[in-house]
Amino acid sequence: MLNVIWVGIMLISIAAGAATGKLEQVTNALLG
Repeated sequence: MLNVIWVGIMLISIAAGAATGKLEQVTNALLG
């Protein structure tokens, strides 16, 4: 059960990292 929770946390953090990365790219593109 602990492994399932750990995998969930990993997926959430990866998704959050991808979201912030895209936000940074969009901001950089807008600020240019």
